[in-house]
Amino acid sequence: MGKRSREKRAKRRTPPREPGAERSEAGRGTLDFKQRWHVLVAVGSAITIALVVVGVGLSSFPPSQRSKVLPPITVIGHVERYPAERVSTAEPIPLPVQRHILEHVPLGMGGQRPGILIQFNCAKFECAPDLVDRLATIAQEYEFVYMAPYPEMDAKIALTAYGRILTLDEVDEGKIRAFIERG
Repeated sequence: MGKRSREKRAKRRTPPREPGAERSEAGRGTLDFKQRWHVLVAVGSAITIALVVVGVGLSSFPPSQRSKVLPPITVIGHVERYPAERVSTAEPIPLPVQRHILEHVPLGMGGQRPGILIQFNCAKFECAPDLVDRLATIAQEYEFVYMAPYPEMDAKIALTAYGRILTLDEVDEGKIRAFIERG
């Protein structure tokens, strides 16, 4: 490297500042690369710590206090099984089986179509004496509708189809039939 190249580079460099030296008016308030890097690392660290604290805080609450427990509306995690009974008043349907019903159910003529679930919770909620019988009557009219209790859910009545859910506080035959017939 020649003497001339070194001299050119030396002219381009800014002279080092002495400690305590004031910046010129034009440079005041700007950060050099090293300072910007330190600020970026500090902000990133603060965000990471905040996310960890929030995550730990959320995980210390039971799921029932974080969000409502409702039946699934997707088929992710399903198993290739159906419940023993299409309309049950006593036995809940396991979640993987509920998801399979949403995917498809066998029909009497050998075909398949997505199923619909009617579930009720009379363990957490006070139910009218005829609630279960009224729901069973509706479910039995459609060969693709399954019915069962779901004692863990946070709704008295829930109807689910793939991608959709309807929750009700009382039996509303019009809404139930409209949900079922929409498919």
